[in-house]
Amino acid sequence: MKVLAIDIGKGTEDVLLWDSNTMSSLENAIQLILPSSASEMSHRLRNIAQKNDKIILHGEIMGGEPWHKTLYELARNGLKVYSTKQAAMSLKYDLSMVRKRGITILSEDEISDYIRENPEATVRTSDVNWNRLERLFDSMNYSFSDIDAVLVCSQDHGFPPNSEISVKAFRTKMHTALLRATRTMSALLFNDHSIPDEFPRLASNLEAIHQRFEKNSLAYVMDSSLAVLSGVFLDPAVSLAKWNLILNFGNGHTIVGMFSPGGKISGILETHTHLVAKNPTRFRLQILDFLNGSLQNDTLLEMGGHGCAYFEDFSPPDNVWVIGPRRSLAKSLDMDYSFAHPIGNMMMSGPLGMLRLAFPDLLELK
Repeated sequence: MKVLAIDIGKGTEDVLLWDSNTMSSLENAIQLILPSSASEMSHRLRNIAQKNDKIILHGEIMGGEPWHKTLYELARNGLKVYSTKQAAMSLKYDLSMVRKRGITILSEDEISDYIRENPEATVRTSDVNWNRLERLFDSMNYSFSDIDAVLVCSQDHGFPPNSEISVKAFRTKMHTALLRATRTMSALLFNDHSIPDEFPRLASNLEAIHQRFEKNSLAYVMDSSLAVLSGVFLDPAVSLAKWNLILNFGNGHTIVGMFSPGGKISGILETHTHLVAKNPTRFRLQILDFLNGSLQNDTLLEMGGHGCAYFEDFSPPDNVWVIGPRRSLAKSLDMDYSFAHPIGNMMMSGPLGMLRLAFPDLLELK
């Protein structure tokens, strides 16, 4: 079975291609750490703006706050920006807010006319740079048509039902509701039949997979922060029999998960990494309060974080594991911890986490 798993981050696109028939272990899988599409987008937009009086957006929902800011800046400076509804949702799910920032939203047919007349001013929004990836795989004699399953994870804040619920609070509320039922990370791995309507970006990722691959390819999507927590358990040093506290310092978000013996999730805490870097002492106190059950969801939200949730009472962690591209921030926590290295590469945690949840039987064979 050939499985392609991709973690779409703020700074990198982490890719794992594993052929269970020919690769004796996951360590032998093809592993790529590429610049994320979002990290390259601002440069592309500015290049277009130097030569054109307009930018035309079409494609899928695509994350990446830096390029959002670049586009709004260009619009403020007089550049005309036209977009399809789907591409505009990259900027904000509430399209009335997007229009207020100077973006004109048109139908697919109207955009098609603009694209024909202005191909050099056109940008396709996509979380994954599929063309780049396909060229890389072709150079290694791997064809997209041979891939049996595609797994993609990204961060979706969720689409609240009304403006009274903040996006930050809604994300944690959705994750809490899904996790509480089974306390297993697989509750957050979605296919066509299970994905909630409240996660438009993940749904867009799923649709992009179907458009790019053969109809018989399996497709799964998941939130990237939580996929990383799952991937940590593929480090052989991480014992399922113990209480494990896992801290994932991502480029955008930092998420903390407490896992009870057996691997059930017992609680989560999520905040922004820039807040951790700005005030590591406060973050350390948040973790200590989280561990003793006194940290309140509303308190964390007021501090700029996303929230926290508890699913059972904690025992003190037997081990503290640290992972993520900003893992150096753990040095300021004054805690005993170890770096997690699933298959020797911590940047593969997201792809591995999805693989572990989607195909547990396949991994047991190896």
